[in-house]
Amino acid sequence: MFGGAEYFLSILIELRTVYILKQSLVGIVQHFIGLTIQVSKMILLQILAEIKSDKRREFEQAVGMMLKWQQQTEGCLSVNLSQRLDKQNIYNYMEEWQDRKALDQHMVSDDFRALLGAMKVLGEIRDARIITSEEIEPLKMN
Repeated sequence: MFGGAEYFLSILIELRTVYILKQSLVGIVQHFIGLTIQVSKMILLQILAEIKSDKRREFEQAVGMMLKWQQQTEGCLSVNLSQRLDKQNIYNYMEEWQDRKALDQHMVSDDFRALLGAMKVLGEIRDARIITSEEIEPLKMN
C-alpha cells in the first residue's frame, strides 16, 4: 500500500464522518420539518500517482486539460488533483460520481484510458481505489 495504512484509514474516517453528518442532518430536517430528502451514496474514484520529477509540469498540463472536459461528463460531480507538500512527485487524483453506473461507464471510456495512459507514461500509478460510504474497493489496474 502506498501512503501507509494510517493515511488511508484517516481518509476513510473523514469520508464516513462527513457521510454520517449528512445523514444526521437529513434525519433532523425530516423529523422537525416533515420533508422527505433522499441522500445519495457517496462514490469516489481515487488514484495516487508518482510522477517523474522532470515530467511534473507536463503531467499537470495534461491533467489540467482533462479536468475541464471531465467535469462535463454526465454523472461526474467533481474532479480534483492535489499534490503532496512533503513529496512533490506524489499526486492524488479524485473524482466524485453520482452513482456507480456513471463511474463504471466512465472507467471504460477513451477519456479515462487517456488519463491512465498519461499517468503511466509520465510516472507510475501507485494505488487506485473506489471509495463509497460503505467500503473501500481496490481498483484492478491492468
